[in-house]
Amino acid sequence: MGSSFVARLAASEESLELADAASAGLAVAEGVRQSGLHSLLGLRLWPHGKLLGVFYLGVAEIRPFEPQARRYLETLVEYLSGIIQKALLLQQLRQANERLRKSETLYRLATGAISDAIWEWNLQTDTVSWSGGVEKLSGHTPEQLGGHVSNWYDNIHPEDRERVVHGIHVLIASGGQRWREEYRFHHRDGGYVHVTDHGLVERDASGRAVRMVGAMQDITARKAASEALRASEDRLRMAVRATELGTWDFNPVTGILRWDERCKALFGLPLVPEVTYEGFLEALHPEDRERAHAAVQWALQPASGGEYDIEFRPLRQEGRIVRWVRGIGRGYFEGGRAVRFIGTAQDISERKYQEQESRKRAEFAEQLIGIVSHDLRNPLNAITLSVAALMRQEDLGDRQAKGLARISAATERATRMIRDLLDFTRARLGGGIPIERKPLELHTHCRQVVEEVRLAHPDREVEVVRGGDGAGEWDGDRLAQVITNLVNNALAYSPPGTPVRVETRGVDGTVLLSVHNAGKPIPRELLPRLFEPMTRGRPGGDSASRSIGLGLFIVANIVHAHGGTIEVRSEEGEGTTFTVRLPRRAA
Repeated sequence: MGSSFVARLAASEESLELADAASAGLAVAEGVRQSGLHSLLGLRLWPHGKLLGVFYLGVAEIRPFEPQARRYLETLVEYLSGIIQKALLLQQLRQANERLRKSETLYRLATGAISDAIWEWNLQTDTVSWSGGVEKLSGHTPEQLGGHVSNWYDNIHPEDRERVVHGIHVLIASGGQRWREEYRFHHRDGGYVHVTDHGLVERDASGRAVRMVGAMQDITARKAASEALRASEDRLRMAVRATELGTWDFNPVTGILRWDERCKALFGLPLVPEVTYEGFLEALHPEDRERAHAAVQWALQPASGGEYDIEFRPLRQEGRIVRWVRGIGRGYFEGGRAVRFIGTAQDISERKYQEQESRKRAEFAEQLIGIVSHDLRNPLNAITLSVAALMRQEDLGDRQAKGLARISAATERATRMIRDLLDFTRARLGGGIPIERKPLELHTHCRQVVEEVRLAHPDREVEVVRGGDGAGEWDGDRLAQVITNLVNNALAYSPPGTPVRVETRGVDGTVLLSVHNAGKPIPRELLPRLFEPMTRGRPGGDSASRSIGLGLFIVANIVHAHGGTIEVRSEEGEGTTFTVRLPRRAA
């Protein structure tokens, strides 16, 4: 475009003439060439030193333009430039008015949407204007607050007024620009609202303060929450001191660990030195370090939920165990990464010592039971053999025979009790009742055991039912204990005229043993602890066959030793059924 007529015209300060647009070397618009115009005269539009465009005219014949024609063109261009300049200024004015309208609308919507009270203070006249937000904040309309700054001061709480007024005037006088203060402002209902007030000072070219604009915000709820939090923290600190809890705070990102004085005292550490995580592990008993470290690492994984609860033994600096400590904490996560780990430490030495003493006493009592029970078997065996020898004599009278029978029954009952006590001791101290698996046909074995029980209860009906395959590998003697105990219980806790039903049934990889009686149901509150030691199903029953309350405990342990399960169902009108499920072979 540099060689075109328009380009030359735009760069020229004077009017430019083109003799023949059709044959000239300068490029012209195609429309001009096809219009039949030949001679062209033009001048740029250049008002106030800014190019707005170019203006040119043409004639059909080829001829030069007279000076008068050039003057007419210059006059016309100057007139057109003025019109264009005014049009541009009018457009800019309209745009400025539109921006101002949008700004005022935005300000009006913003001040209406928020609860802040916007104020403007003319520092030359001391007049203050308020936005409508002041009514939401204080209940006062802008008109009720009045237009003078003294009305603002009068609504500040008397205890805060001197501080606020003095502070704002010091800022203005010292050349400051930004002001912020918190105080209480009077509400129309007679109370006060807590506010935070921000202001900005506007100064003229000489630095003199001429205007101040600010926003007052209601922070009453925030202040109340802050006071409640402070009170809660005070109560927490008092509770921590009362319970002698130590507190700790670990940042997994930076590795910074903070202990309070109580926490350091639990470890016998001085208060001054900083504590590190490595130092914490080194202060533990060697047997507890790996376990404590694993517990911390697990608590810092999102899958753990941040839970941390562990007991360990700190060491004094000389390496002596002084106490047991329980650490409880919680990890907090952001984006799947632990960012904080806080908790408490509590001295539980007294409880641990009491637990140890209780455990020792219980173990001693159980060992004593085992020893006494074992040693009582020999004299009881001697009594049993002697009674058997005496009962074989032919010259016994009826009275002597009955006396020997009572001795025999009492000896047998004592033997059962001692056997139960020995099994109980094995179960509690020996890691469980031992069993010896051998091939066994449970259907046949169950019938034989039930026949032995029938001999002791000739007046009772015991029904035996079988089904499926009964083969497996079990300890026959131990299962005889299970069957005998369950059948005797069923006979003892059922009416004399009702039958007891014993069923064995093979089902795939297991064999089921169930014993049912039609007696009164077992109380529901006893069912959850029926298989605990020293527990009986319900009062009553046959006193002659009553045991010391270990039978079902031993039954459950024998069943569990075989890898099986036992459960009980007892309902009014249905009776009571014990069901044992035994896998055919060891897992």
